[in-house]
Amino acid sequence: MATDYSPTLQEQHHQLVLSSLIPTMEDSKNPRVQTHAAAAMVNFAEEANKRVLDPYLDTLFQRLMAMLATDKRYVQEQAITTIATLADNAQERFKKYYSTIMPMLLNVLEQATNVEHRLLRGKAMECVTFIALAVGMDVFSPDAQRFIQLLTATQQSVTDPDDPQASYLQAAWARLCKIMGAEFAPILPVVMPTLIASAKLQPDFAILESDEDAEANYSAEDGWEFANFGGQQIGIKTSTLEEKCTAVELIISYAKDMGANFVSYAAEILEILVPLFKFYFHEGVRTAAAAAVPPVLASVKLAGEVDSLRQAWSSICPKYISVLGNEEDDTFTLQLFNSFAECLEIVGENSMSNEQMADFTAAAVEQMNKYYQHMKDREEVRKAQELDEDDEEQLAEEELIE
Repeated sequence: MATDYSPTLQEQHHQLVLSSLIPTMEDSKNPRVQTHAAAAMVNFAEEANKRVLDPYLDTLFQRLMAMLATDKRYVQEQAITTIATLADNAQERFKKYYSTIMPMLLNVLEQATNVEHRLLRGKAMECVTFIALAVGMDVFSPDAQRFIQLLTATQQSVTDPDDPQASYLQAAWARLCKIMGAEFAPILPVVMPTLIASAKLQPDFAILESDEDAEANYSAEDGWEFANFGGQQIGIKTSTLEEKCTAVELIISYAKDMGANFVSYAAEILEILVPLFKFYFHEGVRTAAAAAVPPVLASVKLAGEVDSLRQAWSSICPKYISVLGNEEDDTFTLQLFNSFAECLEIVGENSMSNEQMADFTAAAVEQMNKYYQHMKDREEVRKAQELDEDDEEQLAEEELIE
């Protein structure tokens, strides 16, 4: 309800909801109920105005600190997640709680080293970086070096492919980069190899006969999904695709935040990104790859390497144009046009040859003709038959996307 009826529920009924939810977070005799109350608080806080939550923050943090001190790991994990969400909402007002909560989180990272604590540690990393973003580098600075050392040690210890800390680590480094800006540059050699490896991941496939038991060797818990085609089961490991997509999205973040300091990775990254325009297994990967090219090129320009910039663009430009002319997905076509335009602004004058200009124009006209034909087809459908509400809604959605 907090998600589906936001922001009305938060604005009009916060007193009613929170006067029930906060006491339930104290119900240590029923820790699962207590944990669900803290989880519901995440949904409520994510959609709540700062003004709504402000009067409740003191009480909320008292309850969450008590949950953090419990001996049940799932209670601690939820408490940390809820603290992160509240810190994100509170922003600079979180400063008054910083000195109490930050030492506890850093202690979790130092002391909770067993295998069963990996998820707890991941959530602690997430929470520390959300708090640091909220309070700013001035407040976080005394703890920054200790946290960086803990993250670096964790990165070196993560070898198991299903270690949940890996994804939390990547996101934590990216938020830390946002906080530290140019000061993050010396840490890039620690972060980038893992990120590049994730961006290069190729999806795992499996082809089974229709009567084979897919679940026996390819568990859904491990991220496998199957569909039937022509009497066979075709499977793909979607968790690999999600990791790849996240990595490409984080490349956007690093390139923007690091600017000229990112230039030493630009050539390798661009070689990975451009082929992903045709990575049809996952729409998110394609979209992120197209969005990532301009900030990576911008890092080369900011570093003053004009020749490298033009050399890179001379090989990238034709690949943009060839995909643009044949692309059928309207949403991705929009991303490609936007991305292409950003690249041209970065590269500057004379960034296309006459031949490339002609090819680009032909690709653009091809897309416009397609949309014009779709528009005429819809007019014909509306003339030819009485459309029900669902049909009309579908046509309106197509028009909106185009």
